[in-house]
Amino acid sequence: MIMSRTTGSVLLAAAVVVALGACGGDDDDASSSGDDVAGVVWQLTELEGEAVPEGVTPTLEFDGTRVSGSSGCNTYGADATFEDGVVTVSPQMTSTLMACEPPASDVEFSFLQVLPTVDGFEVDGETLSLSLDGEAVMVFTSSA
Repeated sequence: MIMSRTTGSVLLAAAVVVALGACGGDDDDASSSGDDVAGVVWQLTELEGEAVPEGVTPTLEFDGTRVSGSSGCNTYGADATFEDGVVTVSPQMTSTLMACEPPASDVEFSFLQVLPTVDGFEVDGETLSLSLDGEAVMVFTSSA
């Protein structure tokens, strides 16, 4: 059977599209989205490489446009986006102002300083990692 040039070109183009799609597929599957984060209460387990002290329970919950939760003693909230592995948390945060004793006050101070600086995120099962320049600085687990 003899193929015309047009048919051959179409088949070649289709093969290239399929091959390129196969090459990029793994990256797309590994990318986390806001849907992976939203609607879950995440409890902080590690902050800047240190385990969170027992009895201190900072949390993060994303509703699609904002993050909120406990910062260890007070409650907080801020505008946020989670998309394609990139997170942006507004530095314009609201927070209640109750006085706290250490270690809760120490964790809270660091938590509220670090959260608006993060630039990346990854969800792996029940774990949410927030990173800065590619290094995990906050690790949460699903409390569900």
